Amino acid sequence: MKKNQGTTNGCDLSNKRLENLESVIKKYRQDFSSVGKALKEIRDGRHYHKLSFKTFGSYVTVRWDMGRSHAYRLIEAFVVIDNLSPIGDILPSNEAQARPLTKLNLFIQKKVWRDFLKTGKPMSALNIKKFVSEYLGVLAVKSQIPQSPMRFFHQSGLFHIF
Repeated sequence: MKKNQGTTNGCDLSNKRLENLESVIKKYRQDFSSVGKALKEIRDGRHYHKLSFKTFGSYVTVRWDMGRSHAYRLIEAFVVIDNLSPIGDILPSNEAQARPLTKLNLFIQKKVWRDFLKTGKPMSALNIKKFVSEYLGVLAVKSQIPQSPMRFFHQSGLFHIF
């Protein structure tokens, strides 16, 4: 009997958590980070099943009139904000500003964000996007520079070292 009571209580707590998460989405619809955090927990915990939705995509579309891709962008933006928050008070202020940073791993996000802030450029989605693109371009060029001599096989069958 106690197992069933524990399961019922656990189910009740889980349902209350879902209600709490959905109230965050309703209340903070314009706060991308809070909404992204709530959506991430709903997705990761598969809480949408409790409302008879088979997929997270159908849940956000029907329940919130939100496209699946937008929901995932909000989740990714929350992950960026969560990662950057320990390094300073100045954070991207909307999902569009955080979006370019989602292309970077968590460690590089911090480095690139610090470097962007040092430029003193206005914090706009376009400026952040350009900065991240330039950074990725520099990395791409660096990764193409050979670190040791390369061997090249010529049609004549001879090896040429460059």
